[in-house]
Amino acid sequence: MDHTNSEPNNTNGAKMPDNTKLEEVLKNYAKEQNQDNLSAVLNSLRYAHLFVPAVFPEGTDLTFLKEAKQGERVNIPQGITPLPSILKNQKGEQYLPLYTKKEEIPKDQKFHTILEVTFRGSYMMVLREGSKLEGLALNPFHENILVKKTLLEKLKVQDDKLMEGKKVVKLSAEQYHALVRRNLELKTIPHMLFEDGDKFTKELCEGREAYVSELYRNAFPKEPGAPYTAEDFEFMALNVREDLLLIRVDLPEKGLVPGLCHRVYLAWNEQAKKAYYFTIEKTPKKEEHAMGRVDETGKRIDCGMAPVEGAEIQSVLDLIDEEKIEAN
Repeated sequence: MDHTNSEPNNTNGAKMPDNTKLEEVLKNYAKEQNQDNLSAVLNSLRYAHLFVPAVFPEGTDLTFLKEAKQGERVNIPQGITPLPSILKNQKGEQYLPLYTKKEEIPKDQKFHTILEVTFRGSYMMVLREGSKLEGLALNPFHENILVKKTLLEKLKVQDDKLMEGKKVVKLSAEQYHALVRRNLELKTIPHMLFEDGDKFTKELCEGREAYVSELYRNAFPKEPGAPYTAEDFEFMALNVREDLLLIRVDLPEKGLVPGLCHRVYLAWNEQAKKAYYFTIEKTPKKEEHAMGRVDETGKRIDCGMAPVEGAEIQSVLDLIDEEKIEAN
């Protein structure tokens, strides 16, 4: 039965973990077991989410699983404790198996569900007092990399020190709002543009203000939610040149603080398959705005003070032309 049970605070719609990089370093270590490859494995594991098959104690009411669709992510009800499947080798040593993806789990293995677990949570199970586990087995039916208890104890010491060094910073509602919005305006939206400029600009032009509003709604948690509606945005698309689509999006003034954007300009050259992203940002000085651009790597590049609003489009076009000249 293929159900993935997540931790209580995960949502059913969340994406499954992508462990592609971890799988690469596991294969490298399996081929050549040296210190550098081992360090790469451990670094990739530190924040990884992995899979382990599990069963429920006899007599457990499994109605919540029967009602779920095949492959659907579900939450385990309170009071029900799954038992992870344990592997035993020829020496009688027991290991907790961890898989980088569900497809790594043998189809003939019997289990009720598949748990999504953190690496730290997994090794804490091994190190728990009274545990008979010798360690962790990573992808035991392929790379079969064993991480023994002695190494896990050292990792725990390192992780504990890292956690002690982290300072908890409490943000006000206004600070949190600005943090979410800045990440959206300077990270998420340009990333979507550069990832697939043709698709993103088409969806943007079709949805206009409602589409942008939805991006902001999804960026904020459900409670209290995004403080904006589609009416807070203004959208304008211009075919300024035969080969260039320019989109201007005016953003809400509500909650605007220095560092956030008054508006953004997105440009898409269909012939060259080239995207550009520019920002007009609020500064501490009321009458002055900053102009910037975000490149394909996600780096913000300062473009100096923004011109008057009526000259912004020309400045954007000039900067695009300058980049073309430098490229040639």
